[in-house]
Amino acid sequence: MCRKWESPHAALGTVISEWAKVAIFGWVLNRSEFAVPYSIHAGRRWDGELFWRLIRFGGPSGLQMFIETTAFTIFLFQLGTLGADALAATTISFGINSLAFVPMLGLGMAVTTLVGQQLGANAPELAERATRTSFVLGAAYTSLWAAAYWFIPDVFLAAYSLGDDPVRHQEVHAMCVLLLRFIAFYSFLDMTHIVFVSAIKGAGDTRFVLLTTILIAPIPIVLGWLGTSIFHWTLVHFWMVITSWICAIGVIYFCDINLVRGEPCESSKNPSGRNHPPMHRFQTESYGKLAVTTTRVPLAMAMT
Repeated sequence: MCRKWESPHAALGTVISEWAKVAIFGWVLNRSEFAVPYSIHAGRRWDGELFWRLIRFGGPSGLQMFIETTAFTIFLFQLGTLGADALAATTISFGINSLAFVPMLGLGMAVTTLVGQQLGANAPELAERATRTSFVLGAAYTSLWAAAYWFIPDVFLAAYSLGDDPVRHQEVHAMCVLLLRFIAFYSFLDMTHIVFVSAIKGAGDTRFVLLTTILIAPIPIVLGWLGTSIFHWTLVHFWMVITSWICAIGVIYFCDINLVRGEPCESSKNPSGRNHPPMHRFQTESYGKLAVTTTRVPLAMAMT
């Protein structure tokens, strides 16, 4: 009976925790120290122009996340055809990787905020500094976890051995050790992807991120279908695709930030006179009543 109710209770706990966060943040936002300075109550009215700007800049970002998550979910369904052990090993490995991955999501939110603020304040050199500082912090943090996944995977897998069938556990354990080394291999470029995509979104270029996702996301799905229906792939083949997928988008955004968007300009010179590549070029054009950039839009500036 206890095992029968495990999943429903876990799901109920998740729902309660999510709504609890909504209630807590609602209470915080309505406190006087936030509601008065930021005019939260005064802003409770329909603003069609602001709504359109929210859709224009937020829509591509949300759609990009939806496409990427959907593609990854479909790919995991395809991987699941290999059997319960392969899926269990994949789930365990991703769960362990949350120790390194989730903090990088928080770092990405910080990058988006800081880049938007500094570009809105017409300080692209500070936006660049925030991005590069975050990249260094992320690289240091991720490297520590990558080394741990590679050299001491048993430390992380020890908790998953409790109460499991010994024979099945050994099989899943061996798979997890291999998968954690895949994660260790791609973790640096995964961090690169998170930090630089967050910087690009903070600058308002959400359409570029969406276009990149639209072009890349179908590829692993097609490969997964070929692997299950024609080539009869193993777990290693599927994880080679996952690793290649993450590495490819990491390289794309690294090159976009450091090469495509990295032309020197006067505002990016340091006191020694050396050029550092600016985060974005500003080429404004008239767009209705707003002045926005053609390809590099400072989000904080456009939203105000």
